[in-house]
Amino acid sequence: MWQEHMAQANQRLSEFGVRVRIYHEKGRLYLQGTFPAKPNSERTRPHQQRVALKLAANSRCVSVAEKEARKVGVQLESNTFDWTPYLRRRSLGTVASWVKRLEEEYFAAGGSRQTWENDYLQAFQKLSQEKQLSLRLLIATTKTVPANTKQRQRVCMAFARLAKFAELDPQRIVALRGRYSSKSVDPRSLPTDSLIQKWYNNIATPQWRWVFGMLATYGLRPHELFHCDLTDFPTVRVGRHTKTGDRFIWPIYPEWADKWRLHDPQLPSFEDIDSLPNTKLGTKVSRRFYVWQLQKQDGQSLRPYDLRHTFARRCFEFGFSPDFAAKMMGHSPELHSRIYRRWIDEGVYRKVYDAVIDSPERPHPPP
Repeated sequence: MWQEHMAQANQRLSEFGVRVRIYHEKGRLYLQGTFPAKPNSERTRPHQQRVALKLAANSRCVSVAEKEARKVGVQLESNTFDWTPYLRRRSLGTVASWVKRLEEEYFAAGGSRQTWENDYLQAFQKLSQEKQLSLRLLIATTKTVPANTKQRQRVCMAFARLAKFAELDPQRIVALRGRYSSKSVDPRSLPTDSLIQKWYNNIATPQWRWVFGMLATYGLRPHELFHCDLTDFPTVRVGRHTKTGDRFIWPIYPEWADKWRLHDPQLPSFEDIDSLPNTKLGTKVSRRFYVWQLQKQDGQSLRPYDLRHTFARRCFEFGFSPDFAAKMMGHSPELHSRIYRRWIDEGVYRKVYDAVIDSPERPHPPP
């Protein structure tokens, strides 16, 4: 087996004091060791890196890699190592050309069209396509995305993959991901229902009032607004083109559904709306929230998902079981219990407790 040959080659390199090892990943061979910083890198000191050899992972190529490792080891010892022979493919240059080649490799390996468009292409569109691809450009663009957000995580994932493909240092991008997680939401930061109703009343545009009302009353994900069936109103049915497929949702509060006339859909008109992926639809809704600058009202921030989170809180306040709430929200009971339950503060639990204690039907102690 070629893996045995590689292990034997690395053992010989170690015995001869060579400072690099042969490494394999996804059927390709690399040299791994402490190398000088690459040209145009923001790092200046030697650090752990890989050198792509453009060799397949097989026994014959392992022998070639061992010879290359010995040569590179001598260069490192004499401080004469030069990255130039290993970076020729970078001369092709622009962001657009690198993205195009990554796309070709991605689909050749059987990648999903939807994943490419939603998770990668949208991130790459943030880059100046005509500029030369560099680690400096990737880092600078990453920092334009708000820190500790899901969007920052997605951008870092895409940029790190592009950096690795272009033989840049992906770890410099990964380090910028931040601390976002579903657990980072503070239940005390969620708006009250009174504040939600106040914000609704302050929205002047009928289309966006309907959007706001639907998100608040039905706990929808932003893109699901564009896949709703209101035939059985006040039951809302979400179509199969969404994240979790077909499901039904009942309003909480039903009074909002009637009062805000949510039976009369008035979606904003976006260009090419039928061809937009769900992530872009959701982004357009999120941008409108920023335009409103709702986060400046009453010192309370507000994002589209805050309305979904308050719907989850309301389900608990109404006494619905986690299974029931999870079904309407389109996720698993495990997710609901693990994430949404932790956003429920002591005051909400107290309301449920008082409602049960004050009920005439609850059990009473024996006389």
